[in-house]
Amino acid sequence: VESLSFFPAIWKGITETADALRLTVTGLSTLFKGVDLKETVSGPARIADMLGTTAVQSFSESFRTGIINMFSFLAYISISLFIMNLLPVPILDGGLILFALIELVTRKKIPPKVLYYIQFIGLAFIIALFCIGFSGDVAYFFNNFRGIQK
Repeated sequence: VESLSFFPAIWKGITETADALRLTVTGLSTLFKGVDLKETVSGPARIADMLGTTAVQSFSESFRTGIINMFSFLAYISISLFIMNLLPVPILDGGLILFALIELVTRKKIPPKVLYYIQFIGLAFIIALFCIGFSGDVAYFFNNFRGIQK
């Protein structure tokens, strides 16, 4: 791991963040190309498992490598959540921004009842995505447990 002075370290952080943003957008685009969602979407349990695996492998090299890899992993998760939150799904911030832009362009308030139903659809979408992630996590751990038993 290289040691950088202040400004080169800031620049490297910016470029690595841009790379993570690019990877996240590329990953999101694969969701619309007919891939198996259970394999692509990870829930909190599988993310915790990945974090644990990263920690074990990284800290076995050295403490410094472990810390750097852990923070890099957490930064990647944060950037991914940032991008996901900006998607134009009605219940997320991106949906609220979209509604504000629609109201700005049309110069009319969206009726609260319409907003309620649209946000209910957004909530159903988020719940469905959570269920896909959760079922994918269960299948992942079940398959790993079965593999250990053999």
